[in-house]
Amino acid sequence: MGPYTVRELTSFLPSGTDAILAFEVVKVPGQALTLKSAESLSQMLHYAELLVDKISVANFANALTIVKKFIDKDTDTSFEPDIFLNCVAKVLKDRYITFHKDYLLKLYHLTIEVQKKLRYRKVAVPDLIGNYITQVWKEVN
Repeated sequence: MGPYTVRELTSFLPSGTDAILAFEVVKVPGQALTLKSAESLSQMLHYAELLVDKISVANFANALTIVKKFIDKDTDTSFEPDIFLNCVAKVLKDRYITFHKDYLLKLYHLTIEVQKKLRYRKVAVPDLIGNYITQVWKEVN
């Protein structure tokens, strides 16, 4: 079976979700079902853009504040780690295509490695994301 089509994936999304954006970062219906609202996907993309674009000027403590989005999964403002990292990978890919900076490619590969680690059942997601943010911050500072 091939990848899901836009039509198949959008049938699982909350109404009002940007289908084109969703198709770029949501890979399977299970991910689409975890989105709490149409705004949650755009909010994750916004935070991914902030991470990529502003982490070089952020202090370390501010960079780690995003980890809060992964601690309490029951709130409307929490993030699904796999979708968030897909958003980060999308932003990194887009920025690399535009700016051709080597560090963006390194961060993209780091993001893919962290996504693989999410597959382990016993991984502590906030710790994994915190470690990821630390590695990203070190790479750009």
